Amino acid sequence: MGYSVNKQEMSYTGRSIKSNTYYIKDSTGVLIGILCINFDITAAQNAVKSLEEFMGTTKSSGFENDKNTSGSIKDFTIKIIEDIIRNSKIPTNRMTTKEKIEILKLLKQKEVFRIKAATRIVAKYLNSSETSIYRYLKELE
Repeated sequence: MGYSVNKQEMSYTGRSIKSNTYYIKDSTGVLIGILCINFDITAAQNAVKSLEEFMGTTKSSGFENDKNTSGSIKDFTIKIIEDIIRNSKIPTNRMTTKEKIEILKLLKQKEVFRIKAATRIVAKYLNSSETSIYRYLKELE
């Protein structure tokens, strides 16, 4: 083996390091030296841990991942939309404009429309155009 890269180790002081080692050999293959380059990755690991806690993806954050939701914002948004539509007990293809506006009111209360693609997703679920969804939302203002 001529080298070892991205090996994660612990330094003698207890810090996490990423180690890269190159074994220097002469023309006969005899080891004559070693070049090691180590990076202290403790700060990067702490930053990742802080971001995970902030985003709520670790148990130490006080939030637990629900087994019914995905880590993606889009999936979480879809789950909220589906839950609200399911609770209405009216098939979306039979909903009146007034009933769709009531659904939008509930979605707005859950701040679903703060998500970039939410209007397009909601339009698909309610069998409506994006333009109609924007018009209905305008009526709620």
